Amino acid sequence: MEKILNQILTEIQGIKKEVSDFKGEMTGFKQEMTEFKQEMTEFKQEMTEFKQETEEKLDKVDSKIENMDKKIEVIYDKTADLVEGQNEIKSDLGKVETVTASNWQDIIKLKSIK
Repeated sequence: MEKILNQILTEIQGIKKEVSDFKGEMTGFKQEMTEFKQEMTEFKQEMTEFKQETEEKLDKVDSKIENMDKKIEVIYDKTADLVEGQNEIKSDLGKVETVTASNWQDIIKLKSIK
């Protein structure tokens, strides 16, 4: 009977050691999980900051694009005005050429009369 009790005691001590080892492993695992959570929190913070910086930069880019669109529209309008003015000048120049040609004929007639 004493032998059986000693075997049971030995088994219990082995189980206690295994439980103790398991507790140590669990403590290590908990510590690793805590460190992992901390790293994830830091990563999340970095991602939030990155997102904010990116949004700010995109807002600036959007603003610049809007300004460029406005400038392009102004340039387009001014170009259209210049083309219209050029067409008017061509038309006026055509009239001047016609009148000048007519004047030359008049000048030739006047010279031939003298």
